[in-house]
Order: sequence, then structure tokens, then C-alpha cells
Amino acid sequence: MYKEESPGVVDIPMTDASFTALIFVPNLSSSHSMYRGFRILAFTHRHHNLRDISRFMIQADSSEELKSHLHAVKMLNGIEELMYLSTCNRVMYLFYMPEGSLSFDISKFLQTVNSNIPLNSLEQDVQSAQYFEGADAINHVLEVAASLDSMIIGEREIFRQIRESYEQSKTWNLSGDNLRLLMKLTVQAAKDVYTNTGIGDKPVSVVSLSIQQLLQKQPSRDARILLIGGGQTNLLVSKFLVKHGYKKVETFNRTPSRAMEIAKKFGKEAKALTDLLTHDNGFDVVFICTGSLQPLLTGDLFQQLAGKESHGRLIIDLSVPANVSTEVQLSDMVDYIDVEHLRHLADQNLGFRREETGKARQIIQKHIASFKQLFHERLIERAMSEVPAEIKAMRQKAVDEVFKKDLDSMDPKTREVVDSILSYMEKKCISIPIKAVKQIVLSDMPAREKAHL
Repeated sequence: MYKEESPGVVDIPMTDASFTALIFVPNLSSSHSMYRGFRILAFTHRHHNLRDISRFMIQADSSEELKSHLHAVKMLNGIEELMYLSTCNRVMYLFYMPEGSLSFDISKFLQTVNSNIPLNSLEQDVQSAQYFEGADAINHVLEVAASLDSMIIGEREIFRQIRESYEQSKTWNLSGDNLRLLMKLTVQAAKDVYTNTGIGDKPVSVVSLSIQQLLQKQPSRDARILLIGGGQTNLLVSKFLVKHGYKKVETFNRTPSRAMEIAKKFGKEAKALTDLLTHDNGFDVVFICTGSLQPLLTGDLFQQLAGKESHGRLIIDLSVPANVSTEVQLSDMVDYIDVEHLRHLADQNLGFRREETGKARQIIQKHIASFKQLFHERLIERAMSEVPAEIKAMRQKAVDEVFKKDLDSMDPKTREVVDSILSYMEKKCISIPIKAVKQIVLSDMPAREKAHL
């Protein structure tokens, strides 16, 4: 268990005023204690089968139902602020607990998330959960946003997902000032990592690498391209082809209607796979990716598609198992690229990205150090938020009640001078204690932390 720090009272002499102020100041000598309210409960690909992760998601049929469930989770677990992130390989609950909350019941939390979790597996679920508190929680969310904890290091999709999750929590009144400050830090740190390291350089997805291979071959933008297969992979390929200015693209699929989204990008209709047998417009490049267990692009079909043209062709086979026969793969007229070749390139590029994680973590630690000062100041602002109103009320009472008769007996000129003095003293009584507390906080910070400011 972590040791809680005790708050203190600081006696601050008011050099420009005629009294001494007693100001309540949180003890900020321990960064872990100061950050203790930040918590994360996560279930990820690192410790769970991807099929099992869904058990820890909020099951909801609509946005309104999800919103209602999250508010219930927040209330039943005594949580002050809550953000919920759900992806294909990660479920993360980022939350802030009220001051003084020493423990957190993971078992109870999971039952409020999903009441259908079997009791006999609950203990194991608790043991397998990733739970972070304080500075560890802050470090974790920054590493997640910078993709250091992703299945594919350097993929920026998680950064977008975190930002969207926070915006949702803010819109639904689930989050507050603490998570706002943490998200501001998260965005700044992640952008710094992606900008000043090579962690996102060098493509690692099969589709990105296949397009990179295409561009390296430098085919004309008038190259005739055949997309065989209308699934998600070729849909992504088509987006890259549009981006790079390729227009002579024809799409073939077992069910043409399911490939219309791809074909329309090039102003054409999708065709059936059987139409390949009568295709007589030739081709320069083929992207093929279907669910067939047998090769579709056989030697005979290749000859039909190639016709009398004898120049070389590029065939990129993104299917598993391969959709191109061995005969075609080995043809002198074919430059053949398959998934295994692309995976080898991906492994090399991932190795490069992993080498950049050290730089990324140094950047993250720099931002965490600066966050301590920001969070210090915000805690002070909260602690001092009532001071201005109380001082103004004190002045008003003095004018309207305590010294009313004396003030009423003054001539206008004297009254004007007294009002000016009171206004001056009011401003000083508000600003001096705030400045003094900030100086106390800074004087208590280790020199190594000040160096980051």
C-alpha cells in the first residue's frame, strides 16, 4: 500500500498587508501522492486472448445506453471522473478517484461493467488485469497514446481513438478538470513523440508495404491495374491508388455488388470473377486478395489476361493461402510479391521502430516532469479559488456594516481616497497569498524537476 501524505497549514507573512494569512496547502512533496487519484484498469492483447477482451467491454446497443451504463459504473464505484476506451485489442478505463480514496475494488468494478462475468472466473480476471495508480497511470496513458503499448508500435490509430474517447467522456459529463489536464499532457507528449522520433516511420502494414513496393517499381500513372477481390484489403489498396493518382483500375469480385464501393472510386462498375476469362484490355499490375483456398490466377488465366503483350507485369498477392499459381509466380514475365515477402519487410521496419522506443520514453518522461508543475499550480488554484470572493465579501461588510457610519460622515474627496486604498488592499490580499504558495511549492521541488520547467 502506498503511504498517504498529510495536508499542511502554511503561515505566510503578508508583507504588504497588516495581517498574517493561514492558508491550507496540500502536501506535494511526493509526486506519487499528488497523482494518486489517477487510476487505469486495462485489459489488452498483452495478457488476454483477443476473444476474451470483449467480456470487459460495456455491452450497449446504443450511445444513450452506453452513456447511461458508464454513469452507473462511475457512481457505483465512487469515481470522480471516467474515460472509457474500447478497441479491437484493448479495453481501458481511465479514471480519477476523490482525494482520500485509498483502495480500489477491481472485482466490484468488473461486476458493474458486466454482471454476466462468471463468478468462478472473476478472481482470475482480477489477477490478469493491468492496474496502475498515480504516476504509473500517467506514464501508461502516455505510452499508449504514443503507440508504445500497441500490437504494432508506431501505428497512430490509437492516438486518434484516445482523443475521441476523451471527447466522448467530456460531452457526456463523465470527465472533469483532472482528466482535462491529463489529456492535454497526453496530446502534447504523443505529438512530440511522433514528430521527433522515427517510431512511426517505415510502413509495417501489408497494404502500406504493397503500395510502397508498387511505387518503387515506378509504373506509369496510366498503368492498367486489376483489383481481384472486393474485401477490406483491396478497399484499402484502392484508397492508396486514388491518393497516388492511378485511374485505370478495374475491379473483379465473386459478388460484384460487394465490390461497388471500390469500383466507384474509379468511375466504373465492379465485374464478376468470371469476367476475367473474357478481359481483353491487358494489364500491367494485379493486386489479388480473395478467400479462395485454390489459386485463381493460373497459367491459363494469366495468358488470357496478358494477351499478345510480352512486357513484364507486377503481381502483388495479398492472399493467404496464395491466390497465384506457382507457374505464374516463376514466370519470367512476372515480378511476383507475396505476403511472406511483405512480412519480412514489416519485421525489418518494426525492428527500426523498436529502436526508437528509448527516445520516445525519454520524451514522455520530460513531459511528465513538466506536468508536475502544471498540476501543482492547478491544485493551488483550486485551493485558493474561494479566497477572492471571501476578501471581497469582507470588504463589502466593512463598508456596508462595520464602518458605515464613519464612511458616511466623510466628505466625497476623503471617501474617494478610502475607496482607492480599500481597492488596493483587496487586490494585494488576493495576489500575495497565491504568489507565496506558488513559491513554497517551487522551493519544495527537487532541482532535477525544476530543470524540466
